[in-house]
Amino acid sequence: MKILVTGISGFLGSELLRHMGDDGNQYYCLVRRKSLPKLMAKISGHKNITPVIGDLTTQSLLELEGLSVDPVSLRNELDGILHAGALYNLESTREDSYIQNVVGTQN
Repeated sequence: MKILVTGISGFLGSELLRHMGDDGNQYYCLVRRKSLPKLMAKISGHKNITPVIGDLTTQSLLELEGLSVDPVSLRNELDGILHAGALYNLESTREDSYIQNVVGTQN
């Protein structure tokens, strides 16, 4: 199966990552560019995990292995989405929380 995972660099995502060993599935992990080095260190040795540079708050082009990929095309190849991305900082503004949690989920 091909599965897109959001929120992989966060608290919940880190726990999910521990269970995403070489189980026969291919995981595409949505990660912001600034969080990519952190994710790369965590997935070293896992050939079934591919980082996808992007952001939940936009529907812009994503980069998959250095290539621009239309999110709709990527979605058509997926068997599922595991959505764990969220903003859970209690000091965040209502607007930031809305954009990350509501708009991000819609995207």
